[in-house]
Order: sequence, then C-alpha cells, then structure tokens
Amino acid sequence: MFSPITVAAALIVLTAVAAKPFKLLTTGGVLAAIFVGLTTDFCGGLSAVGMLVTFFATSNLLGLWRKKHKLSLGFEKGGDRDHWQVLANGGPALVGLLIGKYLLAGIIFPGAYLALFAAGLAEANADTWATEIGSVSGQKPRSIITGKLLEPGQSGGISTIGTIASAIGAAVLGVSFALLIPHHAQIRYVAAIVIAGFCGALADSIFGASIQAQYEGDSGKIIETSSRTSRLVRGFTWIRNDAVNFTAGIVAIAVAVAALWRV
Repeated sequence: MFSPITVAAALIVLTAVAAKPFKLLTTGGVLAAIFVGLTTDFCGGLSAVGMLVTFFATSNLLGLWRKKHKLSLGFEKGGDRDHWQVLANGGPALVGLLIGKYLLAGIIFPGAYLALFAAGLAEANADTWATEIGSVSGQKPRSIITGKLLEPGQSGGISTIGTIASAIGAAVLGVSFALLIPHHAQIRYVAAIVIAGFCGALADSIFGASIQAQYEGDSGKIIETSSRTSRLVRGFTWIRNDAVNFTAGIVAIAVAVAALWRV
C-alpha cells in the first residue's frame, strides 16, 4: 500500500508533465514545478500540497482568461511558464516553509511554517490576480510611486480593480489554509497570510516602478524585454520581472514572520 505522500508525489509529477501539452509550462517549467511540488510534498505534507494546487489552479485559469488580449498588450512573458517564472512564484513559499520548519521552530507559533508557505503563495496569487484582472479591466493603471498613467499590465502600475483583485487573490490562500488546516486556522494565522500576501504584492509594484528594467521599444511603447534597438528608460538591466516577483515573495514571508513571531 502506497502512503498518501507517495501518491501525492506521483500526482505532482503527472500534473506537471501534463501541463506541457496545454502550453502551461515549458520543459524547464515542468522540471521546476516537479522540484517545487516534491519539496512541498515531502517537507510540508498534504496540506501544503493542497495550497500549492489552489495557487496553481487559480493562477493558470486566470492566465487562460482573455489570454490573446493580454498577449497583445505586450507585457506577458509568454504563454508557457518557464523555470524562472515557476521558481520566482513558488520559490519564496518554499523558503518560508523551510526556514519556518527548520530554523524558526520554537520562535514562531506552532504550525506557523505552513502559514509562511501560504503567505509566499498568497503574494504570488495576489500579484497574478491583480495583473490578470486589472490588465483587462479597461481601467488605466497609475504608477504606485509617481501617480502617472501607465499602459495596462505595465510593471509598477496599480488600479482600483487590480488592487481589489490582489486582496481577493491573497484571501484565497488564507481561506485555503483555513480549510486545509482547521486546527491551525486561528484568525491570527489567516490574517497574517492575507496581509503578508497583499503587502508583498504592493512591494512587487513598488519594485516594478523603480528598480525593474523597463525599455522603450521601436514604437515608443514601454516594454520589459530588451532588443538591439530598445532603450533602457528605468531600472537596472539585471533586474527583470522574475527577480522582482521572487523578492516580493520574500517580503511577504518577512511580513508573515513578523506577524507570527512568538513574543
């Protein structure tokens, strides 16, 4: 008889491999997803896997929604998520899980390592929901730093609809945590997850509006990928969207640690 952990591991591998024909993941993305999924399974257990599935399912469904329109805006990296995108979104959650379980045990509240894991996913979900919904809402975003009007989907921009979607995206992971781990579903845990996820998404916008590389393309449109004819207009060439996403996730973990620190 196979253990639930082993069965979950097999399903993780099968799901990641099955995502490639649907153009959800590149080959590198499949390998990265397997790494994130198996590490989550063996270190966090089935509850953590359930939260990972929640993020994967909701973010990919939103990614498919009006996909052609979003690609036409020019800000999408591409339909298939590569290994950098997978690690940028799932990596901070793993960091939270591992440091919470092996480094901060006894310092944070019992079971809080799973809340840190959820907080990392909450940030990724909040950012995804804000981008996917806000970019097609028809509402022009404004720079979170300068207030200047930006094009839909441009990094560093926020809108009322996108901000609401971000909060809902973070709340989805808070609810997922409460349902999957009811004995640890105290208000403090869920609130920490939602607040950390939302704060991380705001940090993502701040980083996107300040240090992330932005280029002016041939048409004069601001883009996030360089070419031989593009011109850097803001940020640093070595800071791209994946780096910003990962850093924002770490900010969410730090907020959650502060909220769950046992004093």
